Amino acid sequence: MAIDATSPRSRRAILGGLLGAAAAAVAGAVSRVAPAQAATNDPVLAGNGVDADAATVVTSSSPQGLVGRTSAAGAVNGKAPAGVVGIAYNAAGYNFADAPSGVLGIASSGTGFNMGVMGIVSANDGIGVAGRATNNNGGATGVYGASEGQYGRGVRGSGKAAGVSGQGNGPTAKGVEGIGLDGTGVSGLGAIAGIHGSVNGPSGRGGVFEGGVAQVRLVPSGLTIHPTTGARGDLFLDKSGRLWFCKGGTNWKQLA
Repeated sequence: MAIDATSPRSRRAILGGLLGAAAAAVAGAVSRVAPAQAATNDPVLAGNGVDADAATVVTSSSPQGLVGRTSAAGAVNGKAPAGVVGIAYNAAGYNFADAPSGVLGIASSGTGFNMGVMGIVSANDGIGVAGRATNNNGGATGVYGASEGQYGRGVRGSGKAAGVSGQGNGPTAKGVEGIGLDGTGVSGLGAIAGIHGSVNGPSGRGGVFEGGVAQVRLVPSGLTIHPTTGARGDLFLDKSGRLWFCKGGTNWKQLA
């Protein structure tokens, strides 16, 4: 097949081709290595597959027990009901620097968009990354995110249906809870609704708000009066501070 040397290739295409070739090479090398039959206490040789009759456990006094590095597809690959399992034993305190981690992912690049942990699912109804807290007596958290940047976000989601979706199963449970010690607990940005709350039962409430200064605040609009049309139930605060309620279409009623 002729190669068109005059047609430039993007950096993304070149990197994609290199990664694909590297991954194929790794997969081919692994497939060519016949797994060796190993008994307990036999050595594990680099570049060889091993069929063992017991689990292989790595114990280390350093922060890392087992480290994998590669320039191709994956540093550590696992295939099982759980491909990779990490267990962190109890430690006192609540310090991210010292707390043990079942699975730790670090993206050390200071520039660009990089990820410490990434989960990909191709099923119609799968989960890319899941966290589960199994102690039913305490306040453990299934998934927690923290950011130390001035404009960072603890948890950020982007999706065609919902950026972040939460479901509370208990009678007092919350679908999504955000705690802002010095700022905003939950911030939402969307083309249709920044934050949307709904309930399944007939006695629930779409949103519940508490506050020492005020339970809800509407930021005044730059418009001098309500929009021409609206949806039934819309509340609108105009530039001068007048509060309007929409009964549907062009039917607005001033409340205050």
